Amino acid sequence: MRIKYRKAILLCIMSTFGIGIFLLLLYPDLISKKKSESLETSIDKDIVVVDNNTTENTNAENQSTIMNTSEAGIAEPTVTPAITHPVYELKEGGYPEIEELIQKYYQAKVSCDKEKMKKILSNPDTAPTLEQMKADVHFVEEYQNIKCYTKKGYEENSYIVYVYHEIKYVNISTAAPATDNFYVITDSKGELKIYSDPYSEELEEYYYARRQDEDVQELIRLTNKKSKEAKKKDKLLDTFWTNLEKMASEEEKSDNSD
Repeated sequence: MRIKYRKAILLCIMSTFGIGIFLLLLYPDLISKKKSESLETSIDKDIVVVDNNTTENTNAENQSTIMNTSEAGIAEPTVTPAITHPVYELKEGGYPEIEELIQKYYQAKVSCDKEKMKKILSNPDTAPTLEQMKADVHFVEEYQNIKCYTKKGYEENSYIVYVYHEIKYVNISTAAPATDNFYVITDSKGELKIYSDPYSEELEEYYYARRQDEDVQELIRLTNKKSKEAKKKDKLLDTFWTNLEKMASEEEKSDNSD
């Protein structure tokens, strides 16, 4: 019986194997189709993965575009260019009306003529008091050898005037060389005045910057040279000038402490 069963099982296996071979020979396209479907499914999965990456890249590009658009909407601060004004050369003489104005100034100063001083200032209310005028010229006998060196200002009909002069002190034979500087304007009546109102920041910067110009520095060097020569020549002037500088320094310290 066991042998019969074994034969029967073997016959079944062989029959099944034979049927499989028969179907393979009879329908080869069926197997190929299934493989193709399996391959297409695999390719579709790969395409999905690639599409996901493309989507992520597209999103990143969109986000970058949004960020760039947002950044482009932020306006950069505008820097206002600094205002530059023309600088004119220093000219000796050539302005007789200015020279006359400056002569009147020193005359009013040495004579302590307040009313005359008020007439040559742009704002009469800024004229020094009589006491101040007397204190300023307490040791002064005369202003000599007055020469005007003028630069045009950046405002119309305005001038920066550097005045070389020599101060003759009481009881000292040798005059001391010095320089003053003034800002001269033309008022609404067309008259020249020494500007005595507060300077604007723009005007103050321009006015004091001109002192550093080479032609002005040359005038200052020349004045200092003459001053040294005068003090070397006259020991009394040298001593007096040194004492004046000490007094001025002490007054400045006192004013700052107040």
